[in-house]
Amino acid sequence: MTISTKNGVPPSEPTLIYNEGVDTPFGIRDIQLYWGSLHSLMSQNSTAIVSSTIFNSRGLVPEGAAWRGIKELLDLDEEANFQLGLTAAKNSLIWPLSDELAENLNRKNEEKRPFISVLHAVPSPHPQTPQQIICAHTFPARGYSSDDDTHLLMKALLSQLILSATSDNLEDDREPSKEVVLSTLLGTQGAEPGILLKSIISQLRQWSQHLPHVHRYKVAYWDKGFQKEFEAKPELIRDGLLKELGEVPARERPEYISGWVNEITKQLHKLIAQPGESESLKGEYRELLLVLSRPDWSIRELGSSAGRLTEGLVMGLEKRLFGKNSGSFCSAIDTITGTGETKRPRLNGLKLSAWFNSYLHTLRILRNASAHPQKGESLDTEIFPRILEEGDVWILLGSLHRVLQLHLKLVNILRSKTDD
Repeated sequence: MTISTKNGVPPSEPTLIYNEGVDTPFGIRDIQLYWGSLHSLMSQNSTAIVSSTIFNSRGLVPEGAAWRGIKELLDLDEEANFQLGLTAAKNSLIWPLSDELAENLNRKNEEKRPFISVLHAVPSPHPQTPQQIICAHTFPARGYSSDDDTHLLMKALLSQLILSATSDNLEDDREPSKEVVLSTLLGTQGAEPGILLKSIISQLRQWSQHLPHVHRYKVAYWDKGFQKEFEAKPELIRDGLLKELGEVPARERPEYISGWVNEITKQLHKLIAQPGESESLKGEYRELLLVLSRPDWSIRELGSSAGRLTEGLVMGLEKRLFGKNSGSFCSAIDTITGTGETKRPRLNGLKLSAWFNSYLHTLRILRNASAHPQKGESLDTEIFPRILEEGDVWILLGSLHRVLQLHLKLVNILRSKTDD
């Protein structure tokens, strides 16, 4: 993989560096890390989180590179209508100040306090306009705050996301955002890339346990000082991150696994070229292609990407055949492989086979398993085997290859029936 951009400018197209699935009480949730700008990752289903130094903020309106990128993309007014969210205070239950920050503010007779502002309805017709924009207004690390304040801020942002989702449900009657997009400015600053990225991934793993409506977290990482080095050798960031996370990449693949990878790659290219496929699915195809093309993918990454793609295929078929989604990956599989009337009369009686059902559930289960620790013991110390192994990767790739084959055939059948 080669990357080339104008020096000192983030790439126009983000590059996926790492992705993983996280097991939560609400199902598997995905964390994706990109090299690129925050605004390039936004969508109509997302909440964008930016940060601004409190001394640069114009009242509730943020200032900084991330905000400028969003403002230019969406053509927003200079005085966007941000509203006040949570504010930090010395004895706050939700967002306390660290002892170090409180002492520094007192010593400098500084009356300002960190706070969060929210642009609840973003006034732009652009297709990448997020549902809302949240800004964390904080003090600079040097001379003021510490890593403790970063952790306290992340807890406050989690609380703000919960409050915003509750407001959506109670007042606006709109669906809460299914994605959260943020930058690494909210991570542990001044650290090596691997340590920085691990810190924010760890925070998002915690968030995922408390936000049932959020299915995906996208992190934008870009460092002007690191740009030339990364573009010359993109694996540098991955190597450091995988080491920090304790991931074991599959650098040496048996011939039979390489064979499956080659066949799946061919299928993915056919599906991308298929007319009528949604842009979201095409995005999943491309991300899986990127994972498969790497010489150092991990089981966690492969299982997450393959499972997310399969879920997208299943949800798309369920909506096409039945006019709605049942909510969960598991129930959607059973719906499209069971009996029942479809939304379109000409497709009545069509149901998928039991063995197709088996392939889909295999991919779902392996995705769930890949979200568990792949180094050391699994969550269940009595389970055998405790972690996914090379033989399981073979089954995952074989099932995925067959599902992609069948999906391509099924799409053509549905298209022909619809055109009749």
